This record gives sequence, C-alpha cells and structure tokens, in this order.
Amino acid sequence: MNKRENDLERRRLALLEGLRRGERAVLEGRTLSHEEARARLMSLGRRYQVSVRRRGDGTEHS
Repeated sequence: MNKRENDLERRRLALLEGLRRGERAVLEGRTLSHEEARARLMSLGRRYQVSVRRRGDGTEHS
C-alpha cells in the first residue's frame, strides 16, 4: 500500500468511526435539538467573542 492509499484508508476509517459514534449517540439519546445546539453555539460565541454576520436573506452565519 503506498502513502496515498494509506492516507485514503485512514480517512475512510475516521469517517466510519465518526458515523459509528454518531449512531451510538442517537441510540443512547445523547443528541440535541437544533434549538439546543444553536443556544450552545451562541453561548460559546459570546464566550470567545465570535462575530455573527447577517446574510442578505436575514439568516445568520459566521
């Protein structure tokens, strides 16, 4: 296996691991609603003074 193939395989395994962790979180009820996640992110934004800009359609993005 050459370096490129090895790197690709590592990325695939990392993706699969992330999916596995996400599926387990759902099964164990360790998820947040969109509103809860947004509130947490906004709290972090205030803590780190991350600016949020408004898009032309009135929605926010950073």
